[in-house]
Amino acid sequence: MNDRLEEDSIPFCQGPNPDPGMPIHPPPPEAWDCHAHIFGPLEQYHLTANRSFTPPEASLTAYRRMLAAVGIAHAVIVPPSVYGTDNRCTFDSVSAAGGLSGGPQEDFGTTSGTSLRCGSLFNSR
Repeated sequence: MNDRLEEDSIPFCQGPNPDPGMPIHPPPPEAWDCHAHIFGPLEQYHLTANRSFTPPEASLTAYRRMLAAVGIAHAVIVPPSVYGTDNRCTFDSVSAAGGLSGGPQEDFGTTSGTSLRCGSLFNSR
């Protein structure tokens, strides 16, 4: 099977709501989003060919906008499976968000030589 046919057989998943609003029942003060992924830019962070879905881009800027809109104060960014063992996107996103701030973490290596601590916490404000 050629690469194009294989790529076409991978399902595309729906992206995040680009304009979220405050939920009917707002979260408590200092609430956490305990599991989030950042995707892209896809030209810079290539998806692994061996993946079960294809995500749309979901930038750190868009994620922060969603957190503010729904009233979430903190977040945990974790590496998605679609990058395989290359965690540069997550590492760069955590760095741009202000870096690691503690909490339970698990080491993950990457093919690029960059290491990452999964469960990377940041304050969204």
